[in-house]
Amino acid sequence: MTLKAKTLFHCFKEGWGNLARNSLMSLASIGTVLVSLLVLGGVSLLALNLNHMADMALQSTKIRVLLKEDVNFDATEQVRFWLQRQAGVESYQFISKQEGLMRLEGIFGIEEGVFRDGDEEFLPEEFEVSLNSDADAEKLVTGLLSLSSVEEVLYGQEFYSQVRTVSKIAFIGGIIVLLLVGFATLLIITNTIRLTVFARRREIEIMSLVGATDWYIRWPYIFEGLLIGIIGSLLAALLLSRGYYFLERKLVNVASFLHLVTYDSVQLHLTWILIGVGAAFGLIGSLISVKRFLKAS
Repeated sequence: MTLKAKTLFHCFKEGWGNLARNSLMSLASIGTVLVSLLVLGGVSLLALNLNHMADMALQSTKIRVLLKEDVNFDATEQVRFWLQRQAGVESYQFISKQEGLMRLEGIFGIEEGVFRDGDEEFLPEEFEVSLNSDADAEKLVTGLLSLSSVEEVLYGQEFYSQVRTVSKIAFIGGIIVLLLVGFATLLIITNTIRLTVFARRREIEIMSLVGATDWYIRWPYIFEGLLIGIIGSLLAALLLSRGYYFLERKLVNVASFLHLVTYDSVQLHLTWILIGVGAAFGLIGSLISVKRFLKAS
């Protein structure tokens, strides 16, 4: 199996030459890789954005921790210290009675000065807590209620549960679809390269008769499969990245409430992943195809 660099370069030239000599079959193979990776990349972007939107919805969920009347400084610090140690807490803010009254004025559009000094006493002191995507809100609420200084915990339980369910379904569904599309893509590429190898069966038989080793016969087709996978994946990455850029810019103007993953954060990763997947599928497809043909012959 050990080949010199000069022999590998010769095999690469042969693989490149095979693409040019059988341009029609090569274009069909590249087109197959292109369409397959467009589907694979499109499904990946859809799953990524569904999870991103679910995470954004979860991060916008806030928990209100209402403290008991006449709690002292130590009791307030107990709650603050407890929140600091929770992995699911993104951030928190302490809201005093005076700040709560100012918020109330802002919400209802009440002019400043309508409330008199001391009117804030009917409001509780509270913590406003923002969660991250890994948070278990129900567990956090149970822990907060166990603290002696906490009177009540308010949060949109039904909304939170629905968002968590959607997030899990999007994640699991995305993985299942990716596996199915990935398997179908590999199957299509393998069969396409097998047709290419079958079309050159006489050439392979002649090489075997004159004493060429199996690996010497395989390498040009391995390089050909790699080139087909890389060219198809580059075209798929270009079309997907341009299409995603256009879609993101359009949605910002038309539906700004839809928070997509930004083009800048996804473009480079998408390109390299598609190139890697295309090259891997081309390599595996060519290896399987040539191995089966050599065994059969």
